Amino acid sequence: MRKPNILIVDDEKKFTDTFAQFLTERFNANVFVRNNAIDGIEFLDQERVDVLFQDMVLPGLNGEFVINHLKDLNRIDETIVFIISGWNSDIHTQRYENFDLKYIPKPISLITTQKVLAQEFESMGGFDYKKRF
Repeated sequence: MRKPNILIVDDEKKFTDTFAQFLTERFNANVFVRNNAIDGIEFLDQERVDVLFQDMVLPGLNGEFVINHLKDLNRIDETIVFIISGWNSDIHTQRYENFDLKYIPKPISLITTQKVLAQEFESMGGFDYKKRF
C-alpha cells in the first residue's frame, strides 16, 4: 500500500496552495503543484501520478498540452484526470470523450471534490490514505 501521488497544474498560486494543503490533510497524499503547462509536462516526464487536477486555461501552453502529454506517455488510462475550469465543461470534455475524465467547475467545491476523489480511491484500491472527514 502506498500514498497516492497527486499533481495540480494551475496558474492561480493562492488556489493551488490552499487546494494542495486540503488534499494533503484530507487524504494524506503526496501533492505536487506546478503553475504552468511546461512545468507540468516536465514533472510527468519524471514522476508517475495517480491523480491529475488540470486547469485548462493557462498562460502560454494550455492544459490540453499536459493531458495530451499524459496520453502520449500511455498513462492516461491509469491516471484519474480532473479538468478544472471556469469554462463550460463541454468545450473541454468533447476533445477527450474516449477517456474517463472528470470535470470540476471553478470555483471548486472542496466537499464535492473530497467525495468524488474518495470514491475514485475506493474503486481503485491499493492506496494507503486516510480519509479525514
